Amino acid sequence: MRLKNERSSNKIHVLRQLLSMYSHKLADSFVVITESQVRFRNL
Repeated sequence: MRLKNERSSNKIHVLRQLLSMYSHKLADSFVVITESQVRFRNL
């Protein structure tokens, strides 16, 4: 996570969005999350 706002409440919010939108892509991937984008790299 590369977030400008590193408060725990913001991290929880971002993780919930990630899981709800991209849960199918998380397996076998390296993920970088910012406020504006999510990047995936296959392992």
